[in-house]
This record gives sequence, structure tokens and C-alpha cells, in this order.
Amino acid sequence: TIRIWCIKEHYCLHSINLKFPLDARLPDHFSHVFLLQTSPLNTLLLTCSDVIAEMKMQSSHQTGARVRNIVTHSRPLCSAIYNTRLNQVIVGCTNSLVSVWDFETGQRIIQFSTAHDHEELAYMTLDADKKRLLNASRNGNITVWNFTNGHCLHRLEAATTDEITGVVDIPERNCYISVGWSKRIVIYEKDLTSFHIDPSIEWKGGQLHK
Repeated sequence: TIRIWCIKEHYCLHSINLKFPLDARLPDHFSHVFLLQTSPLNTLLLTCSDVIAEMKMQSSHQTGARVRNIVTHSRPLCSAIYNTRLNQVIVGCTNSLVSVWDFETGQRIIQFSTAHDHEELAYMTLDADKKRLLNASRNGNITVWNFTNGHCLHRLEAATTDEITGVVDIPERNCYISVGWSKRIVIYEKDLTSFHIDPSIEWKGGQLHK
């Protein structure tokens, strides 16, 4: 955390929760060196091991105008999830692009495409342990992802071509349940050894939705 202090009054003016370096690797050591260059550059240089970063200082009216014009995606957003375990926000847009953001710093950690045969992303959720991302498309396909590296772990085959509106992880039964416009409750038995997992519509109570 970087803190900016008023030397005269001895109180903290601003705190910045900085994740640095921004990539996943660990630096050789954790000592940081600062260089503050005031007007006209108004730049704070921050170094750590072999990494250097530049932070630009701007007045509030400059940053306010810039923030209003910033967009994070090129297509409409369709889903957002907060991961309480990692303090991250996961956002998906209609072109199946998923972005993972650090909530404290606002930095994007990773971005990857979860394209479902050119179908739009319709729904996202996390598993019970908040370690896996499940997303569903408008054509009924569901995929399970390791969202820390963008690797697809499983594909849950579509029971129908209808849009999925909800997916639930039930670890006690070692399965996923999905629902959607098909009006069916679909079960997927977890299988860590298989990439493709077939659906089952054999709901014990019968398919009562019409």
C-alpha cells in the first residue's frame, strides 16, 4: 500500500492498494525503490527487482473526465461475479470474452475467450469452492474453466439447444444441475478424468415444468 501524507499536518491524504508486479511471477526480493518527479512530469516511478512501473498523477477534474470515457469491453456485458475467496470480480460479455479483475487495484489479471461455437455467453457462476468458473451459452453448452490461467477443464454437453439460465454446483452429490428454456432439470455427474461430460434428464421427481 502506498500512502500520501501531508507533511505539515501529519495525516494521510490518500492510500493506494497497489498490486506490484502485476504478473503472476514472484520477484527475487521485495524491496521497493521510489522516485517522485514533480511538475511538469508529475510521475511516480516504482521499482521492484527487475520490474519498473510509472504512475501518472493528475488533478481530480482530469481523472474524472477520463474515467467517464473509459470502457472495459467492446461488447455489452451479460454477467458479473464477485469471488469472495480471491477478492476478484469476473465479468463476461456477449462475445464470450471473460475478464478477471483485482477488486482492490482495478487491474485486469487475465482475459480469455470462452467462445461457444460462435454463440453468445448467457450465464456465469462459480463452483462451491470458488475455484472454477462455469459458463453457459445460448445454445445449451456449458464449460468449466480454471479462470486463473484460462484453461478449459470440462465441456458439459447440451441436452437441448435451448438457452441455459442457471447452473448449480452440488458437491455433496458430486454433480452439476442446469436449467433453462428447455423446461428440464439436467444433471451432470462430475468426472475428473473426462473432458466431455454427458447430460442426464432422469430427474427422480419427473420433468414437471411445461
